[in-house]
Amino acid sequence: MTFAPTRYTPPLTDVFESSIDKLLPVIEMAWSVATPGFKFDDWQVELMRRVTELLPSGELRWRSCCISMGRQNGKSEIVGALGIWALLRKVGSYNVGVASTAEQARLVYDRVQRVIASNPALERRMSKLTETRGIKTLDGSRYEIKASNPNTLQGIPVSVGIVDEVHLVDERTWDALASGTGARPDTLLVGITTAGDENSALLNRLYANADKAIA
Repeated sequence: MTFAPTRYTPPLTDVFESSIDKLLPVIEMAWSVATPGFKFDDWQVELMRRVTELLPSGELRWRSCCISMGRQNGKSEIVGALGIWALLRKVGSYNVGVASTAEQARLVYDRVQRVIASNPALERRMSKLTETRGIKTLDGSRYEIKASNPNTLQGIPVSVGIVDEVHLVDERTWDALASGTGARPDTLLVGITTAGDENSALLNRLYANADKAIA
C-alpha cells in the first residue's frame, strides 16, 4: 500500500478524494482526549481514507469492503472512527453497527460514546447520547447497534453498516444489511475481522468476491 504524502488532505489519486479527510483531524483529536497519548498510525489513516473514497460526483466510491487485519492492531479504534464518520458525514443518515453478539457490538458503541462525551465540540452536535437508544445528531443522523439477527435487520434503510468480527457473522446478516442499502447511491457496508478459517462462510465469500474484483 502506498501512503499519501500527508495524513489528511491530498487526493488519493488524481480522481478520488476521501470523505473522511475533513473529519479525521477532529476524530483523532477527540480520541486523544478520551485516551491520552493515542494517535492513529499512518497505515490506519490511509486505510480509512481508502475505504471512504469518493467518486467525482461526491458519492462514496465503494458499496462494500472487507478489512482483514491481525489482532491487537487497533481494530476497535478503526471501527469506532468509521462509526463517528458515518454519524457526522451526512444529514439524516441511519447507520448500524453489528457484531456476532450484542455484547461485542456494544464494546465499540461504548467507545464511540466515550470519545464523543470527552469532546465538547462533538457532544454539542448530538441531540441524544444514551446507552440504549443510540446516538443521534442534531441534524437527524443516527448510529445504533444491532445484534446479528437477519430477521430484525430486514428492511432497515442503512446508509453505513459496520460489521465487526465478520468471520463470526452469519451470511444472512450481511445480506440483510446489503438489502437495506438497496439501489441507493452513497451507501457503504464495511466488514472488519481479525481472524477466520475455512468455516467462516461469510468471510470466505467476501474474500472470493475481492479476488474477482481485483482480477
